[in-house]
Amino acid sequence: MKNLLLCLSLVLGLSLPAHAAIARVDQGTSGLGATGSATSGTTVTVTLSQAAVAGSMLVAWDSGDTGISVSSISGGGVTWALLGKSAAGGSNREEIWYGLNSSGSGTTITITMSGTITVAERATVAEFSGVATSSAVDISGSAKNSSGNSISTNSITPTAGLNQLIVAGY
Repeated sequence: MKNLLLCLSLVLGLSLPAHAAIARVDQGTSGLGATGSATSGTTVTVTLSQAAVAGSMLVAWDSGDTGISVSSISGGGVTWALLGKSAAGGSNREEIWYGLNSSGSGTTITITMSGTITVAERATVAEFSGVATSSAVDISGSAKNSSGNSISTNSITPTAGLNQLIVAGY
């Protein structure tokens, strides 16, 4: 059986003092972040276990059918932006969104789709502290492989410092 692999990656270049470190803030019970799913309607809701820490970064991974895509995300006290998306053959799509400098308010993240959900749409939201509160995205890249068991992303060379966070989805 062939595996479908999608990969989006992000390198965040940070200009932070030497003592600042990037850390994942515990959200949800999965160990990866808070999760949500839907098989109908036009939204997926993810509920954080606690309000995001003021100043933190939120990252959302959404996967589902290529017939629709994420049109917007709201909540978590951030303004959400699309980092990248990839679709590999057939009906699989992966998107990564992020929001910087959380106000620390709200626990509900609402992901609004461009159309009606007809197959399982899944989302995970993770929180990171120690990330620059503006202009944090240094470089991003994506790759796909719809027929094999491995994937290689395009080359990415960070330009903005030593503290890096790489985010990937498949």
